[in-house]
Amino acid sequence: MDQVRLLVIEDDPDDAELLRMHLNSANFDAFCHRVDSPEALHTALSGDRWDAVICDHSLPGFTGVEALAWVKAAQPDLPFLFVSGTIREDVAISCMRQGAQDYLMKGNLNRLVPALRRELAEAAVRKAHRVNVRRSRQIVDHASDGIWILDELGIITYANDRFSRLLGLDAEEVLGRQFLEFVDSADLTAVLARGPFLLEGPSPFPCQLRGKNGLQIVGVISVAPLADGSCAETTLGMVVDVTQLKDLELQLLQAQKLEALGRLSSGIAHDFNNLLSVILGFSDLLLDDSLNDGSTSRTGLQEIRKAALRGAALTKQLLAIGRRQAGLAEIVCVHHQIHDLLPMLTRVLGPDVSLHLRLGAVDTQILMDQTHLCQIILNLVINARDAMPQGGTIHLVTENPRPQELLLSISDTGTGIPDDILSQIWSPFFTTKGVDKGTGLGLSTVRRLVEMNQGTIDVKTEAGKGTGFFLSWPLTSSARLADLDSDGDGLPACGGETILVVEDSEDVREMLVGLLLRFGYRVLAAEQADGAFALLANLSDPIDLIVADIMLPGLKGPELVNELRRRQPGLRALLISGFGPEQMEDLESTDEFLEKPFTQTQFLQKVTAILGTSAIV
Repeated sequence: MDQVRLLVIEDDPDDAELLRMHLNSANFDAFCHRVDSPEALHTALSGDRWDAVICDHSLPGFTGVEALAWVKAAQPDLPFLFVSGTIREDVAISCMRQGAQDYLMKGNLNRLVPALRRELAEAAVRKAHRVNVRRSRQIVDHASDGIWILDELGIITYANDRFSRLLGLDAEEVLGRQFLEFVDSADLTAVLARGPFLLEGPSPFPCQLRGKNGLQIVGVISVAPLADGSCAETTLGMVVDVTQLKDLELQLLQAQKLEALGRLSSGIAHDFNNLLSVILGFSDLLLDDSLNDGSTSRTGLQEIRKAALRGAALTKQLLAIGRRQAGLAEIVCVHHQIHDLLPMLTRVLGPDVSLHLRLGAVDTQILMDQTHLCQIILNLVINARDAMPQGGTIHLVTENPRPQELLLSISDTGTGIPDDILSQIWSPFFTTKGVDKGTGLGLSTVRRLVEMNQGTIDVKTEAGKGTGFFLSWPLTSSARLADLDSDGDGLPACGGETILVVEDSEDVREMLVGLLLRFGYRVLAAEQADGAFALLANLSDPIDLIVADIMLPGLKGPELVNELRRRQPGLRALLISGFGPEQMEDLESTDEFLEKPFTQTQFLQKVTAILGTSAIV
């Protein structure tokens, strides 16, 4: 054993020396330090480490009982032994009850060494226990899960910090309250059925808790009887907060629904694009036939063609739902797009919301995906409408605050956005609307589309006065792109080459064949790859171009082109699809692509451009 440091409280130096000599004679290695006043005792307790205290019961100026109280206050685990010349048995028992470990008589010190050894060992045990208790308390207090203890009446007698914080309360606001006070009304019946100790039923079990200001926690609760050695029945409980996991689960389900919707919309748009391709193609052919005959039906054909082009714009919006890649940049006149959207915006706003336009910008040509701009405006207008359930006004304004910059603002006269959620409005799936009224994707989609098209977006809001979103893009000085609503003027010179058309839609196939024949091409047509191989097997001369749909049944369009190129190296190809430009990712660098629906001019310009290039041998 290492040297033991003893604090001896003794007014008689001879008695203190007698104690030291007795310890040495018993081979007990001890360092003894004597004090005989309260001041010296307090100094010793505050400045040094001691293993045990030996104290006389009768002292001048203070009593041994007072010394005992001071020692236990300073160092609770320190063993304290009374060694006195005279002490009554009832007084000794009283001292033991107040915290002393033993008492001995000065005339009989034979028990001193065994008593010291025993008390030092027990002190070590008490100290280790106290450390373990303190460590356990720290572990419980810093646990990531809420932990509490209920008494036999269901009252919370202990709760760790995490449990209080989950409820948004301080510890004193939790202790002494019924656990049932924090159970959400939706789960109260089920919890009551578990009995006062919550032990009747499986554990763990789901339970929603309610905290301060309506704070709701989705939790999983585990309970067990607490065996603490007392007669009273108690319950140990733990709650795991799965609110975020539940939110993530709902977000995942919502994302899966949106992905399925995207696939569905892409499929619908593909079929619709085939129909529009037929309408546009035959409209162009009929318009060519009526160009010089003065037919009164020409005006009607032009309206049919314009309606088909508007349908094409709608399918682009459907396809945009399912697309994940960046859009196709084109020069867009923002004022034209706003006027095109007005009928749709008027329908979605309803009678209680008015839309005021102030299109003050002089230059509004920007470079971006036209469909993205439509989505941005539509989402922000609908968002503004929802912020005014009792009606109001939406202001849509354009201006050029600086040269080469367009500013588009959409503001409402609604309730405004609270400061505590303003930073969250751009987060995917965040919404203040009901489960059946919003996905939480509107503003996050708007921000993504604005930034994808080299723009910026900012928001300004004031409680009770409304919210404004301010979007800016750099202007483009490039020449305006050719209008898709062209009547077909300036068609390229064509004719002579052999073109293979492979298209599974019979109507589209017939339209393409009729169009190519009209302009002097030799045309072969097949529904799918097998038919194309059969036609080419009986053809002596090579073909100049293959026009194939990407999504053919059986062998896909790109695979068909690759197979034909093995037979005819350098074969030029034009691949078409109603699924949108994302199909281009699977194409060879030498392949050209044209998205359905397309006009006669677009198709023939693409064909002549391809045929005007040299074949790759």
